[in-house]
Amino acid sequence: MVSILKKIPIRKAVREKGKSLCVAAAVFFTTVLFVMVFSTLFFVMDAAEEMMKASSPMLSDAVLNVTEEEYERICANPRVAETSTGIIVARMRESSGAGLVILYDAEEQMARWMRYYPVEGRMPRQGNEIVVSDQYLRERGLTYREDLSIDLTFTYLDEKEHTETFTVVGVYKRALQPYHAVLVSDDFYGKACAYWEQCGLDPRGEADQQAGVMFSSRGSVRRLASMMVMEAKIDLEEGEIYINDISLLSSLDFSTWAALLALVLLVMWLGYLFISNIFHLSVTGDARFFGKLSTNGITRKEIKKLIRRQNNILFLAAVIPALLVGYLFSAAVLPGILSAFMTIQARGSGNGWTFVLAFAFSYLTVRVSERKPMKLAKNASPVEMKRYIGGFRRVKTADDGDCLKKFVVRHFQSDKIKVLKVCVSIAVSILLANVFYAVTAGFDVELYVEGDLDADYILAKESVFTNPSLNPASYERIAREEIAGCRGLPGVEAAGGASRSHICLLPTQEEWDAFEEIWGEGAYSDPGKMWTGAYGLDAMLLQKLQPVRGTIDLDQFQTGKYILLDPILSDDNTENVACYQPGDEVTIPFASGEVGTYTVMAIVEELPESMRFPGRYYASNVYLPMPEWQDKEHRDDYYLYAFDVEEAFHGEWDEAIEKITGDQSSGLACRSAKSLAEQAGRYINGLKLAGFVLSAILLAMGVLNFINCMVESVYSRSRELAILESMGIEQREIEKNLAKEGMLYMAGGFVPGCLLAVFGVYAMINMVLQESYIAYHFYPHIYLLFAVLGSAVAVLVPLAAYRQMDRKEKFLYRIRSCRE
Repeated sequence: MVSILKKIPIRKAVREKGKSLCVAAAVFFTTVLFVMVFSTLFFVMDAAEEMMKASSPMLSDAVLNVTEEEYERICANPRVAETSTGIIVARMRESSGAGLVILYDAEEQMARWMRYYPVEGRMPRQGNEIVVSDQYLRERGLTYREDLSIDLTFTYLDEKEHTETFTVVGVYKRALQPYHAVLVSDDFYGKACAYWEQCGLDPRGEADQQAGVMFSSRGSVRRLASMMVMEAKIDLEEGEIYINDISLLSSLDFSTWAALLALVLLVMWLGYLFISNIFHLSVTGDARFFGKLSTNGITRKEIKKLIRRQNNILFLAAVIPALLVGYLFSAAVLPGILSAFMTIQARGSGNGWTFVLAFAFSYLTVRVSERKPMKLAKNASPVEMKRYIGGFRRVKTADDGDCLKKFVVRHFQSDKIKVLKVCVSIAVSILLANVFYAVTAGFDVELYVEGDLDADYILAKESVFTNPSLNPASYERIAREEIAGCRGLPGVEAAGGASRSHICLLPTQEEWDAFEEIWGEGAYSDPGKMWTGAYGLDAMLLQKLQPVRGTIDLDQFQTGKYILLDPILSDDNTENVACYQPGDEVTIPFASGEVGTYTVMAIVEELPESMRFPGRYYASNVYLPMPEWQDKEHRDDYYLYAFDVEEAFHGEWDEAIEKITGDQSSGLACRSAKSLAEQAGRYINGLKLAGFVLSAILLAMGVLNFINCMVESVYSRSRELAILESMGIEQREIEKNLAKEGMLYMAGGFVPGCLLAVFGVYAMINMVLQESYIAYHFYPHIYLLFAVLGSAVAVLVPLAAYRQMDRKEKFLYRIRSCRE
């Protein structure tokens, strides 16, 4: 008996192909929706983590200061997958005199992790071989060549200076490193140890050894580092460990989790509407079969297992292709949409959790959907040998009413939940289709480009455009020679650059209190120190600054005695108050070590968004004329350079810019009208495709629900239809009545869907999105398309079901059947 029960689910699934196909389709569409939801999550997370990793000052999970014994214990720790080490041997002053450069003896892997590995040449191997940064050579007017010799003056971590000649064997790119370094060889470290021993010092206590660590698991890096430090018994003080925790899962706030949960529950609800209805129709159609099983001694538990086994077979048959199709569609469409919405460059993710979570939630939806139908099957009476058609409720209608009208009304009121599920699926499909179409059709590319671009061509390093948390102290900059080719192109109407350095303003107590009165406490960890940006702007960009308090005299401003400030960054700063007021004297300590005192000329709005440095601090940004900024910072680089070009030369510029940015080694990127229009086009096309697929899935759910309901309805009322025929009502009249019934189904979804769409689309565009480049329009052809499709399905499905039933079950057979 047990072996027979195991075969029943497979036989039923094969024999009842129509029902099996509907169940599989329900699971397929639901799983595709889940894959799209979780793909969106992991595409964004992986892109953000990749961006954070690319902008991180180090590539290892953690770097900590250790002794030799502690390093050995770290290497033996089971949580650690890979380690490497580097030693700070000596220090020297930067050419500007503002900061220190360390002389660093690093293993090859440590050099890679700390971003010191040479992009040209090789690592130092012996003697006085060194690797320096491109910035170090540029500041001295040197270019790298083999056997380049330079003299360095340094100290072995004490006060005594030494000068020696070194050979440059490699160059690394100075960008994101935590500090400026010169890589030295093991021989140089040995020389330093000999010096310390000669001075009566222990080399192990003088050198600062650092350990880089990569953990074996991908959990919280902060937690893993804490456990490793405790297990290895490492004595650390504040500032002796650096954590590279780029995992976003642990940093997601409650609102993000709530939004994700709401989206998952919405998909589960849509899947439930679809799957539960099909399960219910399937079980009610087989009530006689389950009654026979109960008569033959099959227990309720065994019937439950039988139904679940059949559902599991159909689930597995549908879920695997659904995972594949859902992921391929998501990988093709979602990155373009997400990248247009956000500052990150989303790409396809190979994160296995996408499939695991989609599989788990799809299966959970199936389990929830099968509960009520399974309960119905378990409770099938042993004597219920006739077809189960549900408990009809008596419907009060006028005695002289049309019997066909009573026939339809009784059917609708007998199972309102079933009708509601069909109507909701159709209404949601209409709403989604109209929202997606209205947003994409109302998208004005020219307005989008005009509002998002404040110059014809804006050049910057890729990270400036894509990384919203770019390190303000060490970011990739544009050198003057990198844009020399653009300066020579024809048609330039205006050109100018923007530079930025990271400075710390030192306000008086009164000025600090005024700042905290606006922003509140806790803006900076060190009270009394306001970190912010000092901008150097060419004339073209200075003209973009709009005063909100005071006036701007550009000729007077160019004398270098004045500065401009923007307002404090705070939602409560409704009056656009800055850290200082026009006429105040402000002393600025520059990053180079230079100090300057200036008069505030005016309070201005922040630079236009397309020209801003990504991210900012809470205090007011400081704007200076470019010559003054370059003189104080001893730099002539830019974070951004912009050109306005005559329209007649745009084609020539587009070709030239494409060649310049095509050189991957330069890292240059460009935002122009052409690039933004292409980006907008990809966004619109992706949104159209996503909207079409989502609407098609929901419409398919509603149509399949409708087909199942109508087919089951026709078969369950076969005897009543036969009685109507015996009363002299022609089959044509019955078919006409069934078509009306189908139209009522569709009207129940179409009318609410249209009303929701009209108000929902208006609210979405004018109240939620509120973008000037997306205009609201009414598109009647979308409603007409759904009306035509819905009417065709509403008429054809009942007719096909009735005629098929009439062929399979003859009139006499139906008239003799009765309910018991």
